Amino acid sequence: MRRISPVELLDQLRDTVMTLAMNASLQESRLKERSLPIDEMALELDDAVPAWFGRLRAHRLISPETEEALIALSAALKEMSGSVHAELWTFQALYLAPEWQTIRDLASSVLRALREPIPPTTSVG
Repeated sequence: MRRISPVELLDQLRDTVMTLAMNASLQESRLKERSLPIDEMALELDDAVPAWFGRLRAHRLISPETEEALIALSAALKEMSGSVHAELWTFQALYLAPEWQTIRDLASSVLRALREPIPPTTSVG
């Protein structure tokens, strides 16, 4: 079995975050198109954060600031999880619950951070 490259990991992470940043209508369409439940958005991010950080960092594909933003996004999704918050994991909630707008805002911040170039870790001179 072929090992996924760090660039492919980054692409998968970016795709997951992009889905979280989409408006409710686009999220619903994407999930239905892929026949996925709503919680799959959170589960996909949970697979990556922070497990992939080491490989991404080693290839200078992610900055510490981006890691922090991803951790904040992951934490916000975890706060929404559990049976006590089941009402947040419906298509109606994607449109109406303020928690989902918070997730979209955090995900948008992550996407902006992922576009930033990673500065060298050592100085020349």
